[in-house]
Order: sequence, then C-alpha cells, then structure tokens
Amino acid sequence: MVIKIFYHNGQLLSISNFLLNNRNFPFVKHYEEKYCGHFPIWVTAELMTFSNLFQLYKIMKVNDRDRIASYFATEQYILKTWIAALVEEGWEKLLS
Repeated sequence: MVIKIFYHNGQLLSISNFLLNNRNFPFVKHYEEKYCGHFPIWVTAELMTFSNLFQLYKIMKVNDRDRIASYFATEQYILKTWIAALVEEGWEKLLS
C-alpha cells in the first residue's frame, strides 16, 4: 500500500496510520486502487479522530474556518474551543 503524506502551511498531517490500520475496509481498498494511494479528503475524514480533525481545522485558512463555524451559527474561535474541549487539548495548546 502506498501512503501519501500531506503538507499544509508547514505542518504535517499524516494519514498513514489510519490507512494502514484500516486497510481491510472495502472503501479503503477501493480508493487505494482507484487513486493509487492518493486518498480523497472525504475518505481520510472517515478514519480521522476528533483530535485529527481538530489539527486539520487549526491549519485551515481563516475564511474556511469561518465558513465551517457559520454552519454551527458561531464564530471560528468559539468553535475552536468547542472542538478543543471534545479532544481534551487543554488551554495552553489551544492558544499556541
């Protein structure tokens, strides 16, 4: 299985553990064969934890975070605290 690693704004988001641990799922096999190891974001999101999604949210552009937050009728910085509470990141990490 070929594993791709994504870079965004100097931060690394590795999906290799998710894909390797779940490579027997039919949808993972399908997309691995169809895209030659380049997995669409919706496939990787199926395998991510809240913590992984939080890391992805933190490196998004502010406009993208604003659009997601508006879906929940709040501001992006408030949504960030809600997600942090779900993953128990702690305030010192939240502010970094």
